[in-house]
Amino acid sequence: MFIIVCIMSMYNRFFFSVLYSSACVTRWFDSDDPETNGRDSELLSGLFSKYPGYICPNPIGIEVQTISGQPKQNINSNFVLTSWFDRDDPDDPGDSEILTDIQIIIPPKVCSLPIAIEVTTISGSPALLTGNLFQLFDPLLGFKCVNEQQGGGVCQDYKVRYTCPKSFCKIQVLSNLTIEATNILDKY
Repeated sequence: MFIIVCIMSMYNRFFFSVLYSSACVTRWFDSDDPETNGRDSELLSGLFSKYPGYICPNPIGIEVQTISGQPKQNINSNFVLTSWFDRDDPDDPGDSEILTDIQIIIPPKVCSLPIAIEVTTISGSPALLTGNLFQLFDPLLGFKCVNEQQGGGVCQDYKVRYTCPKSFCKIQVLSNLTIEATNILDKY
């Protein structure tokens, strides 16, 4: 069971109004029964078909819990969170945390196709509560806040982390040998 967080974008690009009141949160959805196939999956494509008009076309987040209300932290997941990255400061022209830059600097730290991005200020406040407008907020590209788009203000200093498939934490060395790389990720 999960809810989906939606936010309206201007011109169908990644410019977000970041006032929290502009975000909408859907109701909870539970469309699959784990007893049927041994797994429980709530696929967005299936939910679009089953609940037309109830979910925005480009959700920016998801929250997961069991139907009894157990939060996602206690649910066995097929995903892992990377470390936080803060490689740029908000000086002119703004704060830019671009995925390819992070992958070049520390390649073993981020998967090639992240499925989500989380952005906060360096003090930990969610980006969507800062009042800044974002030029880029995309798990496959990264994050960018441009000072001149802030109406006379400046971007705050942000950090990002990514959600990657759990398989990212394993390095295939030989066809019959797998090395767990979780500790390697924590050392950089």
